[in-house]
Amino acid sequence: MLLHFWPAKQQQQQQHQLLQLRRRQMRMLMLATDPSKPVLLAGDKEKNGMADVDAAGGIQYLENQLKTCEKLAEILKIEPLSFV
Repeated sequence: MLLHFWPAKQQQQQQHQLLQLRRRQMRMLMLATDPSKPVLLAGDKEKNGMADVDAAGGIQYLENQLKTCEKLAEILKIEPLSFV
C-alpha cells in the first residue's frame, strides 16, 4: 500500500481531480442507449437540481407548502417562516 502525505488542501484537490477523472472514465465506458440523453452517474441529478435552484434564486415553495408551514408554526407556537 502506497501512502501519500499531503497537506489537507492539496489532498482535497488531488481527491477531487481523481474523482473527476474516474467520472469521465465511467462516462466513456458506459454507452448511452439514446445518444441525445447523456449517461448520468451518482450525484448528477442532484447537481442539476442545485443548478436549477441557483438559477431560480432559491428554493421555490408551493402555496400549499407555505400554508402547511404556517399552520404547523401556529400549532407548535413558534415563529413562522420568513423570507429574506
